[in-house]
Amino acid sequence: MEVDYLFQIGDNIVYPMQGAGIIKAIEEKEISGEKQQYYVIKMSASNMELMIPAGRILNSNIRPVTDITALAHIMDIFQHGES
Repeated sequence: MEVDYLFQIGDNIVYPMQGAGIIKAIEEKEISGEKQQYYVIKMSASNMELMIPAGRILNSNIRPVTDITALAHIMDIFQHGES
């Protein structure tokens, strides 16, 4: 199964209801006879690691962390409009 990866190893993410984390690895696992690619996510606030199938990552509501420069630009647009 070929998957286009939305995230790369080392990306910082936010997972609703779980908090902030980092993409630690992308691994292929065979579960119930089916091979799939999984994102391995290390959660920052706990010792927990999550594995989410790459094919379901869009439905998981995981989002990338926005850098401060992009966030400042977005806030400026909200306050002053687009120029």
